[in-house]
Amino acid sequence: MPIPEENEITLKDSKDFKFISKETVIYDLEDIVTGKAVYGLDVQIPDLKVAVIKKKSRGWGRNKIVQQRYGHCY
Repeated sequence: MPIPEENEITLKDSKDFKFISKETVIYDLEDIVTGKAVYGLDVQIPDLKVAVIKKKSRGWGRNKIVQQRYGHCY
């Protein structure tokens, strides 16, 4: 697809934009700012097992191989 010439381009009017330059409301902004908001890591569930994968700084696919053979990944 070739790049159109500048005189062939027509832009929308700003009133026709659906989201740009429109005011938005963040309903939980006060909770976020005051620290009352609850995030996924804040939730405590009994007997919950947490898994963490450490990304290697070098190498290709080693983590997947170690996990398949030994059931864990360092």
